[in-house]
Amino acid sequence: MKTPLAALLLLAAPLSAHDGLHPAPQDGTPAASAPRAPAEPVEVGRGPARFVTVPGWCEVPEGEYYGSTHGGIAVAKDGSVFLTREAPQHSITVHDPAGKLLRSIDGYPSIHDLKIVDEGEREVLYAAHLGGQRVVKMTLKGELLWEFRADQLPGGGEFKVTAVAVGPDGRVYACDGYNSSRIHVLDAEGKYLTSFGEQGSEPGQLQTSHGIAVDPRGDTPTLLVADRENHRVQRFDLDGKFLEVVAKDLRRPCAFGFWGEYVAIAELRGRVVVLDGKNEVVSELGTNDDETQAGVHGVPPAAWREGVFTAPHGLAYDRAGNLIVMDWNQTGRITFLRRLAAR
Repeated sequence: MKTPLAALLLLAAPLSAHDGLHPAPQDGTPAASAPRAPAEPVEVGRGPARFVTVPGWCEVPEGEYYGSTHGGIAVAKDGSVFLTREAPQHSITVHDPAGKLLRSIDGYPSIHDLKIVDEGEREVLYAAHLGGQRVVKMTLKGELLWEFRADQLPGGGEFKVTAVAVGPDGRVYACDGYNSSRIHVLDAEGKYLTSFGEQGSEPGQLQTSHGIAVDPRGDTPTLLVADRENHRVQRFDLDGKFLEVVAKDLRRPCAFGFWGEYVAIAELRGRVVVLDGKNEVVSELGTNDDETQAGVHGVPPAAWREGVFTAPHGLAYDRAGNLIVMDWNQTGRITFLRRLAAR
């Protein structure tokens, strides 16, 4: 019987977004300057957060590059992995735990962040639809349940939404990260309630509120906010009161993934960092110190290095503690990291 890693490696087929060997795309995505040689697995991380890469994990629609990745990742209870693309077709692709493409959802180009919420009788998707300047709630098949648009904000204006999170009472938190940096709060039906946060660098202020998540660790759920251009993560209570700076001197934090006591943080400038339950750094993954690559959108597949990120933008753990990371990349880069035992 094949080991799980060997079984996964068999999926490194010509449709893989990870090998860079596709024909030129038809949607205007820049083609790679040269194909990428098939990669070998690489071990990354340390201590309780060690992983091995699984080259070729992500199967994509036939005849395409994956397409520009500037979004997020969510994992359903059955292990299905939801990935976002900037294109109107196959806007969200759905994969099994081994990376095989199961189906896709059209009509939601440029979703910047994606969350799956278990409502008891069903799971639903919440999306920060940057391309539509709205928050949407939909079924796992992509059927729209409700939307909250820019013109529903007090005074209207732009709504460059970058992230969304849902509290235990159903309140929805949406970051206006590429605009005001404020966080708008909606009720469970998508109606506006209030907003909090202001631009600045003092504690409690935000400069590009790029990511948000409900932190399930501890006795009381709280909000973690990726305060990207202040290079830090801040904690707020569910009513928007500032509590603390959780981590600072980060490499432009973007998004969060939770597994047990651990939280992984995607950092746009070429790294993923893992914090433990005390919010102390226990591992760094894929650190890229090449200034021509770290945080750069246009790095072609031929220049990628296995186990080294270019611009981590979205991530999620699956139920087994494996980590899936999306780089911000013009041709699309998804990396699957299989969890290894601590040592």
